[in-house]
Amino acid sequence: MIWARRRFEYAAYAAYQDRIGDLQMANPTLYRQFVMVDVETDKPGVSDHYIGVPSQAFLAAFDGFEVVREDQLPKEIDGVSLADATDNEFTSRFRLRSHDERRRLQQER
Repeated sequence: MIWARRRFEYAAYAAYQDRIGDLQMANPTLYRQFVMVDVETDKPGVSDHYIGVPSQAFLAAFDGFEVVREDQLPKEIDGVSLADATDNEFTSRFRLRSHDERRRLQQER
């Protein structure tokens, strides 16, 4: 898989969420390889969104995203926009923080 990241304010990521969903629907045999997750930042309303796609060719639809290595992915995430969150490929990479954990982190910031 190819991974990429981009920072967004509020819901500015929505067009890319639609785009990755459309790609997943157009490529059903690869559906597990389309992923979009996010991690909140210290700044309210700002989050880093990570996408995973099956090959470099799919990244052309995601302007402004920078490629990251798998070891640069966050282990803990705050949200899932698109993924088969029950698949081992997902659960081996990410842990979704609970609501209480996210609230505690916000209070600490």
